[in-house]
Amino acid sequence: MSSTNLTRSEAAERSNLITDTHYVVDLDLTEGGDLDHRTFSSVTTVTFTATTAGSTFIDLRAEEITSVTLDGEDILSSAVPGDGEGRYDETHGLQLTDLSAGRHELTIVAESLYSTTGEGLHRFQDPVDDEVYMYTQFEAADAKRVFACFDQPDIKATYDLAVHTPPNWTVVTNNTVDTASGADHHAGATTHRAIVDYPLSTYLIAFCIGPWHHVTDQWTGSLTPTAETADVTDTRLVPGGEMTVPLGIFVRQSLAEYLDADVIFDVTKRGFDYYAEHFGVAYPFYKYDQIFCPEYNMGAMENAGCVTIRDEYVFRSAASHYEYERRADTILHELAHMWFGDLVTMQWWDDLWLNESFATWSSAMAQTHATEYETAWVTFNNKEKAWAYGQDQLPSTHPVFSGANDLVEVDANF
Repeated sequence: MSSTNLTRSEAAERSNLITDTHYVVDLDLTEGGDLDHRTFSSVTTVTFTATTAGSTFIDLRAEEITSVTLDGEDILSSAVPGDGEGRYDETHGLQLTDLSAGRHELTIVAESLYSTTGEGLHRFQDPVDDEVYMYTQFEAADAKRVFACFDQPDIKATYDLAVHTPPNWTVVTNNTVDTASGADHHAGATTHRAIVDYPLSTYLIAFCIGPWHHVTDQWTGSLTPTAETADVTDTRLVPGGEMTVPLGIFVRQSLAEYLDADVIFDVTKRGFDYYAEHFGVAYPFYKYDQIFCPEYNMGAMENAGCVTIRDEYVFRSAASHYEYERRADTILHELAHMWFGDLVTMQWWDDLWLNESFATWSSAMAQTHATEYETAWVTFNNKEKAWAYGQDQLPSTHPVFSGANDLVEVDANF
């Protein structure tokens, strides 16, 4: 069994065994502003059902594990049959052997590492004002750098999240956050709590932490149920009338003066209008935040209700029409993922091409028909399509649909 390079067959075996998963995640970031602190406390309680008796493993990449309790029994130091080294190492994860069929509760206390590579929990100190910001990037399988989990897309779960921070910090995650000062044993800190009560893959969970500058708005729209959605009773998916979605934009304080929130909100709302009209299913989450993050490895990431975007899209000087068009494309691409990628998620990473292609197609359609960027398909032809032709001539080319037999291959194809 492997954890850091999970294979497709291992993921299928684990998915057949594990169901009804719920995570309670508690992160202590109260010392996170001190860059001398390399680690943070991560406590995860996982409840799950084993469909039959069997053995599996849970994923975790941590600096240190101090406690593992399964159904009330300490299992950290007990040896796995045939392995005298104990139940955990980073490569193979935490071994869960001889599980009986039925419900189980697993609690793991660990010290996880802050990241400076854009994976897991990335920490950044702003050279302008020395403020510290953090954000997560979990795709394809880096949630395990922050909390213990079954880190594969088809084991969706619900979540109770708690993050403890210095008093002046904000936490943005997949749902609205409640805050309290000096809660529990974290005197002098602020505790931020959120509940994710809809099934979500681990790679779509997000935490964005720091003294963010924050601007709010809202989108209001309606959806006419179709024959396909008329029998859906969840009012978040098929509302009877108008629905309102809270919108937020977050940037670090030193970029606040450059933030053109009105333009970003306008593009976002136009995307909501277009997708509400054409997708036939209402926006499936409770709110929609966009967090512009420093030192970001990619363009953006579709975390459900908590999209992270590279903060180069907050223009510090005059920008061209093309630059505004590309930003709008990214905004609409990530918004499309809320339906295709988040609400509906691929079983394994071999379908990543379909996830991304649908969002790319949707964003060009929305730009063309709902925004001022009416020549978006011309840009697509000259930019993405030309790029694709160039990539296809390289020795590294691969089929659009490929096997993705393990995570190394997934990352290479992505």
